[in-house]
Amino acid sequence: MSEQKKIAPKVLILESGEYLFEEGNSAKFAYILLDGNMEIVKNTTKGEQILGSVDKNAVFGEMAIID
Repeated sequence: MSEQKKIAPKVLILESGEYLFEEGNSAKFAYILLDGNMEIVKNTTKGEQILGSVDKNAVFGEMAIID
């Protein structure tokens, strides 16, 4: 049987315009957005392109804990 890692949850507070993570960063966590909303953006040669959004109580980044 494989050993399970125990990770304590923590709260991150971001200001408007602040990034949670950037493309290319290695992912280690899933996130739950407790309040507000976030945009998922990609930097392009024409500036930031909005790919989608995350609303309050949404879970995202879950593939990081599956892989």
